[in-house]
Amino acid sequence: KRRKSQNFAVRFHLHPGVQTTLLQDGGVLLRLPSGLGWRFAARGGTVRIDESIYFGGPAPRRTRQLVVDGTTTVDGATVKWAFQRVAERGGDSAPVKTGPEA
Repeated sequence: KRRKSQNFAVRFHLHPGVQTTLLQDGGVLLRLPSGLGWRFAARGGTVRIDESIYFGGPAPRRTRQLVVDGTTTVDGATVKWAFQRVAERGGDSAPVKTGPEA
């Protein structure tokens, strides 16, 4: 029996204090209130920024989420993603990667 392709979405919900900027290369720059920045990149789907809701406080708050959209093939799908620390405003940070090898 042949498998049908299926749409999927991998979601990364963000804290309301995180600012997001979609980059021309398809990645996203995340800026924390401290000024520390992270670059998010993914392969195996298309990255977009969408609205979300944060429930970690006394009342729900609007926030953003990173979404990696894609479609499976007959062989399934593989999504690789990573967060890489970028230089802070006014200072440098050592590169650090986290995630399944973007």
